[in-house]
Amino acid sequence: MPNGSVDQAVLNKAFYNWPYFGDFKYSGFALLNKITDDDTVIDIGCGCNPFKGKIKNLIGLDPANDAADVKVAIQDYETDQKFSVAFCLGSLTHCVAEEFEERLAKVVSLMLPKSKIFFRVHPMVGNGMSTLPAQFTDLPLYRWSPEVMRRHAAKYGYTVIDMQDEFHPEAGVKRTYIEWAR
Repeated sequence: MPNGSVDQAVLNKAFYNWPYFGDFKYSGFALLNKITDDDTVIDIGCGCNPFKGKIKNLIGLDPANDAADVKVAIQDYETDQKFSVAFCLGSLTHCVAEEFEERLAKVVSLMLPKSKIFFRVHPMVGNGMSTLPAQFTDLPLYRWSPEVMRRHAAKYGYTVIDMQDEFHPEAGVKRTYIEWAR
């Protein structure tokens, strides 16, 4: 385990029953408008699997939640299937940089040549720090920036199509929505 990383069990406990999802303006149920019946979708860190029954060809992965189709962390997921869409809605960035690189490379390895990846991440403010709810302040958080996300996208042949902040009214949290396409 890289220096500064957090045990998967700690992440599982923190995110097992995250109740806020659908009301995010861009990365909640609005994503359904970006999916076709022909898309094959992998939802990484799906939690309670909120897209289940709403997306025809969906596989939800989560290392902790029994509602997932496959109960596994992304870095341990094995399949020959390739996907046209990936949802990474808050699931990849609670880690140190080395782990983020590993997880992102795994996601990209599962994607078709023509595909999209949707992210929801904590917005970085000031000197690269994020404002986190109290229960998450002890968790590591990958220090991304718009430039870093563009660099990662380009590394894997993707283009950043959209990047904007969004606010969840009930949870009172701000996040950043990012869409990649190739």
